[in-house]
Amino acid sequence: MAKLADVTAEIRVILKLLAASAIIVTVIFVFFKGGQIFKNAFFPTPPPPPAEKFGKLPRIEFPPNESSNLTYQINTVTGELPTTGNLRGQIPDRVKVYKIKRKEPSLTALQTARENVSFLGFINNETKINESVYQWSNTEGDAIQYNILTDNFRILSNFLTQPPGTLSPDFGNKNTVLTETKNILENLGEDISDIDEGRSDVSYFAVGDGKLIKVDSRSNAQVVELNLMQKKIDNLPIYYPRLDRSTMYFVYKSIDTETKVVEARFTHFLANTKEVTDYPIKTALEAFEDLKRGDALIINNTDNTTIDITDVSLGYYAGEENQPYFLPVIVFGGKDFVAYVQAVPETSIGN
Repeated sequence: MAKLADVTAEIRVILKLLAASAIIVTVIFVFFKGGQIFKNAFFPTPPPPPAEKFGKLPRIEFPPNESSNLTYQINTVTGELPTTGNLRGQIPDRVKVYKIKRKEPSLTALQTARENVSFLGFINNETKINESVYQWSNTEGDAIQYNILTDNFRILSNFLTQPPGTLSPDFGNKNTVLTETKNILENLGEDISDIDEGRSDVSYFAVGDGKLIKVDSRSNAQVVELNLMQKKIDNLPIYYPRLDRSTMYFVYKSIDTETKVVEARFTHFLANTKEVTDYPIKTALEAFEDLKRGDALIINNTDNTTIDITDVSLGYYAGEENQPYFLPVIVFGGKDFVAYVQAVPETSIGN
């Protein structure tokens, strides 16, 4: 039989070998893990290229520019254009592109539209304007033009030629205007889940010489206008073709004793979060060259021909024309100036 002392000695040898093995394994693990950390810190593996699953994208259809012969100078905080990686801290070299949600085709679309607009009193003089747009009128002669494929619409009237009334005191409150507008949209079956009520704003006007004159005091107002704004997509704001008005606005005026909507436009695009892919974007310098060539939507509310660019950022564009995708834009901002440049490079744009 083995003596107790011999067994104890053998166990000690085994334990020492196990400890040595553990130390060796630990050193190897730390060596390779540390090497991986070092590599990732100083020589990171580049991400795969953008997927571009939608193929070539359409060019953004900007409205015609009203400004021309402008020159630009960079007057940002750093005095330079941001590098791609520092574009307001956003996605460094790529951005997501979303398909726009589409309504399912329906044989009952026209009948549904009839029922929806009837809730607002538009029941007369049905007229087919084109294959998708129909028009109805109400007893006051106001009209609604409604797209039965997209649910976008316009409300038209001759309110500027009518005698000015006094705006109902209730409509001096933004919440009242929002509530009334949401009731209209709900009766029309609109999906307004992406509307940002906090960013949506109201403006007040008087009527003179057949046009709207902006006033600061609600007590002097005869008209109130609500502009609906959409929530950000991936923390990027949505921009519209005009600085002073979104593509979803409602104008209210008191006629006799009733305050009602007298003009509206609701051109609304919703991002389909289930149909999304990423695309490369231009550098800020490449976009700036486009701006200098006039390949942009330029909104200049100043008399200056030399524009200080004080801000460069990234966002999405929602136009007034039918668009299949939410497309990104690089935005150049200054005092009373903004310009949108299509962010996706020419290599990803179709004819």
